[in-house]
Amino acid sequence: MSEPPLAILREARKLRASDTDGFIFPGMKGALSNRALLMALRRMGRGDLTAHGFRSTFRDWAAETTDY
Repeated sequence: MSEPPLAILREARKLRASDTDGFIFPGMKGALSNRALLMALRRMGRGDLTAHGFRSTFRDWAAETTDY
């Protein structure tokens, strides 16, 4: 990973509640729900997209470009 994203992760680590909370970025109650992502897309005027599309795209990218 290049230095700019590593610097962001180092700063984000300082904001975490603990090193064992399991999340990179702090949130109110953990992971976002499907509904929260859907509503964010609608507010951005992108009702043509779905949260599933994000997960699917990330999964394809991860499978094609990493060993994870």
